Amino acid sequence: MSIFETLGIYGFDSHKEDAILASLLTGDPVLLIGKQGTAKTALATALGSAFREKSKKDYPEESKRWFNYHAYDSSKINFEDLIGMPNPKALQEGKIDFVKSPMTIWDKHLVVFDEFNRQLPERQNNIFELIRSRTIMGLPTGTKWIINCMNPYGMAGTEILDEALVDRHQWFIYVNDFETLDAANKERVVKHIGSNDAVAL
Repeated sequence: MSIFETLGIYGFDSHKEDAILASLLTGDPVLLIGKQGTAKTALATALGSAFREKSKKDYPEESKRWFNYHAYDSSKINFEDLIGMPNPKALQEGKIDFVKSPMTIWDKHLVVFDEFNRQLPERQNNIFELIRSRTIMGLPTGTKWIINCMNPYGMAGTEILDEALVDRHQWFIYVNDFETLDAANKERVVKHIGSNDAVAL
């Protein structure tokens, strides 16, 4: 059984799984490209959840050392969602600091941008620095891994991505459609109940 299958993600070819794992080793950004419902975001968040659970086992009494991740919807995100609101007290002292929340970027080891090519051009400018150098306005975020997920161009709502932003990605991985999977993987997908499926159960 592959690593992804143990996380409940099925149908990834071994070479694609190896490429994604290699991106975790190198820390280079990866761009997952595929139609809706191909488990792009599910894979990215499953990896984040696995790392978090491992860190909780390794450091049960040290929550500050636990792995943190967050998945942002690029089509809805505001820049303030990433950085938080400016801290008035810090500004009075001539410092730059932001009020942190569970969704701000400052303590996230892994960041996932879903609907990556549905974000507005100005938002692309906001996250370019993060993807390039893991900083925002020159301030280090602590982010090590970035996984971005997008639909193929031409689907409703997609925007053209800035070429420089696309160039920041080391890995481009096309995710298989359900129709292309073999019978065994189709059965696994159909029988699998994820966090967004059959929630009443």
